[in-house]
Order: sequence, then C-alpha cells, then structure tokens
Amino acid sequence: MVQQATPAFELKSADTADAVSVLSHWASSACQPAGPSGAGWRRVAVVSSRLSKRLDQETRWLSRLRSTLAALPTDSTQVLICQRTAGADVLTAGCDLFGLSRLTLQLGQKPGQRAAGLPAADLALFAMADEIRVLKCRPQGNMVRLIEMHLNDPRRHRKPVYVAPECLPCLSPEHQLRVRLLEDPEELQRDSAAQPGDGMAVPRMMSTAFPALPEDHPLVCPDDWLCHWTRPAAGPWPGETRQHYCESLLRNHCDHSARGTLLRILAEQRLRASRLAIRGGHPVVSFTAVPLSDFRRRRVFRGHRQRYDFEPWGLAIRRSALGSYDLRPVCYGSDDTWKSLSAADQPWYQKATQDGVTDTVAEQEWRIPQDVDLSLLNPNDAVVFVDSAAAVDTVQPHSRWPVLLLP
Repeated sequence: MVQQATPAFELKSADTADAVSVLSHWASSACQPAGPSGAGWRRVAVVSSRLSKRLDQETRWLSRLRSTLAALPTDSTQVLICQRTAGADVLTAGCDLFGLSRLTLQLGQKPGQRAAGLPAADLALFAMADEIRVLKCRPQGNMVRLIEMHLNDPRRHRKPVYVAPECLPCLSPEHQLRVRLLEDPEELQRDSAAQPGDGMAVPRMMSTAFPALPEDHPLVCPDDWLCHWTRPAAGPWPGETRQHYCESLLRNHCDHSARGTLLRILAEQRLRASRLAIRGGHPVVSFTAVPLSDFRRRRVFRGHRQRYDFEPWGLAIRRSALGSYDLRPVCYGSDDTWKSLSAADQPWYQKATQDGVTDTVAEQEWRIPQDVDLSLLNPNDAVVFVDSAAAVDTVQPHSRWPVLLLP
C-alpha cells in the first residue's frame, strides 16, 4: 500500500471550478488543471521578491514587468496570479492591459502559513507553472531557494526559468548555467536623462510672465500664512482606485514623489482631504503654523510612520484667504480630551505627545474638514515652495502662483 502525503495547502482557482492539492514539495503533473481552451495553453508564473511600498520607485521592476507581459502571446498564455505574492495587483492590471488570460489562485489556509519553510503562495506558483519568469530576487532569499529547488527537482527542472540579469549573481554558478535571461527592450531604449514623472500629464501655463512674490510673502510675514507640505504617496492618490493606480504604474504615468504630489495638486487646483492617521477617520486637510523658514531645521524622518515631516515641497496660503472654510487649530489632548469632544469637534483632535517619538504639539497643526478649492484663490493668496533652484524652474510653468526656494 502506497502511503499518501498530506497536502500542505489547497489551491482554489477563482476563475475555474478546479481545486488543486499541492504537496509540500512540488505538485505532480497530474495536478495541473486544463487551460482555458484545453491543449496548447501555457501557464506562466511571473514572480518577484518583496517590493517597496513605493511601487513608483520600483522602476526597473516595472520595466521588466511591462516587457515580460508584452512578449507573451495572448492566444496561448495564461498568467498565474496569487494575491499573497509581491506585485500581484499590478500583475493583474497588467494582464488586463495587455489582453492576457489569467488564473487567480486562492490558498485555502491562514495568512502567513508556509510550506517547506517557504511562502506557500510563491511555492504554489512555481508548482503549477509551465514557465517561470523571475523579475526580482534577493541574495539568499526565498525566491533563490525556490529557483534552486525547481532546478534540482527531476519532475520540474525541464520547466524553463527566466531571470532578470541582476538576479543572476544571487544564484550558484551551477544554477546560473541552467536558467535563461530575460531581455528588457525598455532599458535599451530608455533615455538616461529622463526624470521621474516626465510621463505625468500636468498642464503648463501658456505665458512665460510668471507671477512675482508678494512683498508680504511667507518668509517675511510668517504669521499671516499657513503651510501645507506634500509627501510621497505610497499607493493610490486620495479618491483613486487601486486598479487605476496599478494601470498608471504600468503606463509610466505615476510619479508619487513629494514633487509629483505637488504637481498633481497644482494640476487639480485642489487639496484633497485625507483620513490617514486621523482619529475617528475624519477627512481633513492639514496645515502648519510653523514658519516656512524653520522647515529645513525641523525636517525629520519618523520611523514609526516611514515618512518625513516638514517636507521641502508644498504650498503656503494666506490665512485670510481660507476664511470661508471651517479652519481651526488642532485640539491637542489626552484620551479623556477625545471623549469630552462632541462629534462635530472631533476632526480637530490630536493626541498630545511631547519629548517622545513625535512632538505633535510642536507641529502647530491647523485643519479644514473638507477639500480646499485652490481655484478660488487669488494670485497673491498662495506661494509654492520647492526644494531646489532647479525645481523652481521646472515647477513654475505649472503654477499660477509664485514659486520660491525653501531656504
């Protein structure tokens, strides 16, 4: 009697009625469900090591992904996707953009469960694929282990593995000889002088007669102004769907840097309220009364939030120009303070911390509980501030307000 191995996890396809049991090592060929049109279809797994939260900065990976998907034949390829793997949502959007069939796998197990000491989702993709394309891997990482297990398995090693050239040094000399290299036509054609965000569609002012700084600008009369700095956006813009964000990444129209955020604001003529890190989930637009001249000194990285405060990009707006909004200073206090506030006043609450990880009181925050329509501002009611002299020249054509260099 042959002893049966216990499946490490079960794969359930979201696109078909197939249920596939995969052993903790590799799936046998009998486990493979039929393709969308039967014989002739080839299942391709596009896999990567862990990616940055700032996907717009993964330029090489995005280039590899675009080139890989563009090279796959649409009439005979089915791309395998598992939602627990790196870049799965971008890969899903890419299949739709390039007209590729896809098979989404759902693991019947708890999040974080591993098989054979490896992430179960990645193992499943390797097990089911007829062809594997590795866009990114790390030395001694899980992806390297999966590649080497695949190449060492007599049942799987004939299924080809393509790797990005930068992945090659991560493999042993023996395994380097047994993989194929991915080509990236985009890298050969890329203009080395191109700047991030060049593909972003931002209106330019038709006139070259740019507005002059008002005499009472925020560096001269700081008490008359409030400042809103812009941060890099790790993910979709406020109000943007994840699907649209992923498509913009693939179209190379996705500069989510602090500069890109500022250009988007200037294009939309709107400061969008956000619920991020606001107790109670109230949407607000935040400002600071800290003088613009102090921003350089106060800029600090907040490790617990993985971001900088007092970024050198943003807008300063006259307080008097915001008179039609419910603009108020933040109410700093304790949990008891929060409980004592009426529901109408809660958008202005911020827990007070001093001399700790973050001195919130020193931020001198003000809030408006709605979007701010910048199109209503006069030319002298706002000033844009940027990080460098070069940025003044590149941002000013997109702004109807004067642009100054942060000192």
